[in-house]
Amino acid sequence: MTTTTTDGRYTTTTGSKHSTTWRPVRDIARDIRADVKAAQSAGDLPADLDLSIRTRNGDVIDIVIRGREDDWQEHGPTDSDPWPRTRLTAAARDLVRKVEAIGSEYKQTTTDGGGLYRESTFYLFVEVEQKSQREWRERDAAERKAKRDAAKAAR
Repeated sequence: MTTTTTDGRYTTTTGSKHSTTWRPVRDIARDIRADVKAAQSAGDLPADLDLSIRTRNGDVIDIVIRGREDDWQEHGPTDSDPWPRTRLTAAARDLVRKVEAIGSEYKQTTTDGGGLYRESTFYLFVEVEQKSQREWRERDAAERKAKRDAAKAAR
C-alpha cells in the first residue's frame, strides 16, 4: 500500500516497504524477488512466471517478464487500433501492473505539479519480453557459452 502526501508544491508517494535509511538498489531488487516468489506462492502471480530482475547504474531496477509471448502479445490491427503492430494483451497489462505494484512498494517519489522536478529512490521499469528479444538473448547466451567452452578447451 502506498501513501501520498502533498505540501501544496510537491507531492510525495511512498511505498509501505520504503526504508527511511539509504539501501543499495541491489538489496531492494533482492527483496522484490522474494516478494514476487511470495506472490507466486499465494497465487497472486502465475506460478510458472519467468522474471529477470536486474539492477543497473546504481539506481535502476529492470524487470523483464519472459516466456509465453503468444499468450501475452497480440498482433495486427484491431477494431480500436488500425495499425499492424504487436501489443500486450489485457492479461499481460494486468500482470505488468501487478509486478510494478510489488516493486513500487519499496520506493519513494517526489514530484512537483508541473512535471519539472522528480526525485525517486530508484527507477523501476517492467516490460514483457518480445519474441525478437528472446531470440537475441538465447543466441547471445549460446555464443558466450561457445566462447567459454573454447577457452576451456584451449587450456
